[in-house]
Amino acid sequence: MEKKVVAVVLTALVVCGIVLAYTHLLYKEREKAIAIGLKRILSEFPQEKWIRSGTRSYCLEVLPIAFTSEKMVFIVRAWFFSPKPSNLKTVVFRVYYEDKVVEYKPEVYRQGIYYKTEAVLFTVPSYGKVLVKLLADNAVAEITLTHEHFIIIELNYIVVQHTNLEEGIYVRGYPKPLTEFKSFKDLSEKISENDHVYLIVARGFKSTGGYTLIVDSIKRKGNTFYIKVTYINPPPETIVIQVITSPAAIIDLGVLGKGEYKVVVTIFEKINATTSIFLKKVEKTFRIPSP
Repeated sequence: MEKKVVAVVLTALVVCGIVLAYTHLLYKEREKAIAIGLKRILSEFPQEKWIRSGTRSYCLEVLPIAFTSEKMVFIVRAWFFSPKPSNLKTVVFRVYYEDKVVEYKPEVYRQGIYYKTEAVLFTVPSYGKVLVKLLADNAVAEITLTHEHFIIIELNYIVVQHTNLEEGIYVRGYPKPLTEFKSFKDLSEKISENDHVYLIVARGFKSTGGYTLIVDSIKRKGNTFYIKVTYINPPPETIVIQVITSPAAIIDLGVLGKGEYKVVVTIFEKINATTSIFLKKVEKTFRIPSP
């Protein structure tokens, strides 16, 4: 019971740290990374959650937290085996993403026969993968993080009513994330390596308003995205505007990097307040950068 309470409390602290990081993001450029020292609060976090790299003498540890359309959030810490007290002159965490780097010098403290660093919360732009490095006196270790290390993957999406697209799925590119998306017309069929990739699930043309769709779930396994959507129609008795619409969901898949990708979209249709029926499954393969 005591271990469960500790785990819950520490998880709450992690969440608070993430909230703090995103609060900082409101006042900083979105393209920049953020590192926040969490002092010693995660020293007893469940061991099986950490990714490790090192030797018997030292170890770099990374805890993946969340992966979104815009950001990777993770925690970094390290330990050094030292039966006798010594003076660690240099301990640095470096995180490389795209062609940029963010550096943080953590607090180091003595615990038994070890020196340990404080845990550091990093929030960096999602560019497919990041490299985390430990640099210390006679100690170097590194860990590469990708989306596959994250249990929590959250991709942003919006639903728009006018796209002028036939029913189907489309892939487009745009240099900026969905939070900076201004117009559907800005999306390009030509996708570069550093573009955010947008998946459009279009319902096609409807003769009246009231037709829409919702995104129920988004999952990723390797280079394949599995997306579930539900079509929603206006009830027969509903008064709707007599205007042609072309509703669609626009999903920001993030910056994916070079390679071949696949999306599998499973579509349901809502027939009443409590029941949805399977409609169809649609698949599409695409390459980054686009030919």
